[in-house]
Amino acid sequence: MKRLIILTLGLAGSILLSASNDDCLNLFKRITEKARAQRVLMVKSGFEMNCHVKVIQAAGQIFEDDLIVRLHAKKYHYKSKSIAMYLDDRNFVAIQNDSKVIFIAKAQAAAGQKDQFTQALSIMDSLQRHMVFKSCTKEFGTVSKDEGYHKIVFAPSGEIRKAGIDGIVYWLSEAEASVKKILVRYAEGNEYGLKEYELIINKLSYTYDGDVFKGESVGRVLKNNSLLPEFKDFQLVDKRN
Repeated sequence: MKRLIILTLGLAGSILLSASNDDCLNLFKRITEKARAQRVLMVKSGFEMNCHVKVIQAAGQIFEDDLIVRLHAKKYHYKSKSIAMYLDDRNFVAIQNDSKVIFIAKAQAAAGQKDQFTQALSIMDSLQRHMVFKSCTKEFGTVSKDEGYHKIVFAPSGEIRKAGIDGIVYWLSEAEASVKKILVRYAEGNEYGLKEYELIINKLSYTYDGDVFKGESVGRVLKNNSLLPEFKDFQLVDKRN
């Protein structure tokens, strides 16, 4: 799994009101400090996120997907339209729907999958050190109808600007003390070939204590060392030996 980068979006037709810059920045600081403290406890307390991602490439192509991520009790699960991944303390399973390939490896060989995700959750910490506040407004209906949000806009500086990022926008829920939406705009000619990367967070919990997935990871695709019927057309690549 490529490094997850949590970022992006903007909605039309919103109602704008003036918002105190101090109130906005204090709310943003409170939310980011809360998230940073919760991430420290995440390995023990668990994590769950359901979100919608929208990517607009520089050439005009649009990609959208719904992502589910769960982490608890030595289990990790990531699911999108193109891939599903299951990791427990024994094995790692990746189901690649587009190419119809199922990959299995020992957990130690794939431990970096979960580590990359937890590192990605901290990427905002480094981004925030290279952002300059530009404006703050109050919007309604940006994520959920009839709900108000603080829209806070930052301009990148230093290394972030050199990386091709042109602007970062957050939509904050004061009632939930959380980030509901993030939009990253990319400069023309950036190395990623992107125009915008948007993330709408539908659910986020740092205290997930459910069963990430039933049974063992290998049991999601194999029974008696044979592929389950729903994967009869998939190629199996087993690297456990």
